[in-house]
Amino acid sequence: MSSGISHRSYPRAHVPERVGGLGNRRNGSRSSPDRSETIDMKLPDPIATAREIVAARFPDAVQAWLGGSAHTDRRTATSDLDITVLLGAGEAHRESLTYAGWPGELFVHTEGSARHYLAKDLGRRRPTMARLVAEGLSLLAGGGGDELRVLCRGARDRTTAVVRGRAAPQALSPY
Repeated sequence: MSSGISHRSYPRAHVPERVGGLGNRRNGSRSSPDRSETIDMKLPDPIATAREIVAARFPDAVQAWLGGSAHTDRRTATSDLDITVLLGAGEAHRESLTYAGWPGELFVHTEGSARHYLAKDLGRRRPTMARLVAEGLSLLAGGGGDELRVLCRGARDRTTAVVRGRAAPQALSPY
């Protein structure tokens, strides 16, 4: 079976800040996607597809998580595969690709780069990295990335508490 992968790599200096599918941010809130859109049921299973991508592209990955809505009941016609990959070594980068008909975003990190982006996101009170890892579905067997996942869950919970007024605003740290 051919890999079916096509992708665009973004150099570090040109990584777009906005990820597709986040909705309207003009008023600071996320708009709800139109649930009446037809979902293409001909696409292969999103979990199996995400696992194939990780196996093909990152055979030495420590762990990978499928975040977003593609594998949930919140899936819409515009859902894509948001895959965070944790490597033992390498360079952090982001890629957009299409695989087996699925559009996807790969967020590739080492432990150090994941912690860096987690701290950066928390400083802006937008825990994107924390949500992707904390709420994502683990794609690889074993306990790889467990420490990072616990860290991300704590960061996500602290940010949510501040935003909802249950905790005093203060400098947020992932540690």
